[in-house]
Amino acid sequence: MRAWERLVDLATTRLRSDGWSVAAVHREPLAPWHVAATKASRWRVVQILPPATPATDRHDRRLSLAHSVRLAAKQGTMEQWLAHTRPGGRVIFGAEILYGQMWAGVAPESELPQRLGLSQV
Repeated sequence: MRAWERLVDLATTRLRSDGWSVAAVHREPLAPWHVAATKASRWRVVQILPPATPATDRHDRRLSLAHSVRLAAKQGTMEQWLAHTRPGGRVIFGAEILYGQMWAGVAPESELPQRLGLSQV
């Protein structure tokens, strides 16, 4: 299994173990988001970055996530997870939650599944 696919699988497993239902997964490294999950009426949309991603790239990718998802804070969170490989090969994620308040009232809540490219959730 490729290293990138392993990161996506680990993130999906982590979300499921935290009680989230995974609604969709994007495996392309440059996709604006990689895992979308729901719990009750809340969403959690995660973008994964590989180890040693430069700060400028992290910033650009964060903007890509925010502009493609436009998730208001009351609907859930948009998160950027930076992968870190520990000695022995164990992977941990450092999570940064994007500020979603700016999207309140801008993007209709009912359109979130369409913005994520999901027909039904």
